[in-house]
Amino acid sequence: MTSARSSSSELIQALREHQELARQILDLVEEETQALGATDALPASTTAAKQRLLPRLNASLLQLRQHRIAWQRLPPEEKARTPEISSELRSTQELLMKAILRDRENESRLLRAGKVPARHLAKVQPSATSHFVAHLYAKH
Repeated sequence: MTSARSSSSELIQALREHQELARQILDLVEEETQALGATDALPASTTAAKQRLLPRLNASLLQLRQHRIAWQRLPPEEKARTPEISSELRSTQELLMKAILRDRENESRLLRAGKVPARHLAKVQPSATSHFVAHLYAKH
C-alpha cells in the first residue's frame, strides 16, 4: 500500500510539473499571438524559448508514461483513493490543448499573411497516379 501511495504522489508531482511546462508553453504562444496582432511577425525570442522547452517537454512526457504504466497496474480500489489524479490529468490536457489550438491559430495567421518561410511549408509531391486516367485513355 505504501508503494501505491508513493506512486500516486509521484504521479501527481509529475503531472504538476508537466502542467507548469504546459503553462510556460501557453504563455509563449499567447505572447506570440499578441506580437502577431501588432506586427504580423513572430518574435525570435519566443520561438527560441519554445525550442528550449521541447527537450524538457519530451522528458516530462516520458516520465508521465512511466508513471501511467505503474498507475494502470494498481487495483481499482487503490486508484479510487486518489481522485485528484483524474482532475490533474484533465487540467494538464486542457492546458496543452489550449496551447496547441492557439499555436495553430498563430501558424494559420502567419500563413495567410505570407510570413511562413518556404522551407517550413510542406512540399507537395506529385502523385504517381495523377495522369493514370489520361494514360488509360491514350492506351485504349
